[in-house]
Amino acid sequence: MTVTNGHFPMRPGQMVQWYFDFEQNRFQADGRRSQQGTNDNSNINAPLAQRYHDQTSPESMHYALPKPYVLNKNGSDHYGDKIRIFAKCIAGGAPHNKVDIMLMTQSL
Repeated sequence: MTVTNGHFPMRPGQMVQWYFDFEQNRFQADGRRSQQGTNDNSNINAPLAQRYHDQTSPESMHYALPKPYVLNKNGSDHYGDKIRIFAKCIAGGAPHNKVDIMLMTQSL
């Protein structure tokens, strides 16, 4: 399937996860999850978009985008990212370009 890539470059062979557009600042430029403080989601009873929405980004439309699933530099993973894997990249591309992905079933 050909889709429009999200905010991060994707290479052939990489696993593909989804993320919400308002989560962009949670990741580094290479797609790794940022290790900086992301503790602004303390109100667990609030709707997901309200917990994570960056107030400096009013252009957020609250939609999901594909991005490469990237392990941390020490080889560890983030469980929340791992369960979002849904495809494998076949033909990669730069941010916001078209990429080819192969959809998979989720099984961990």
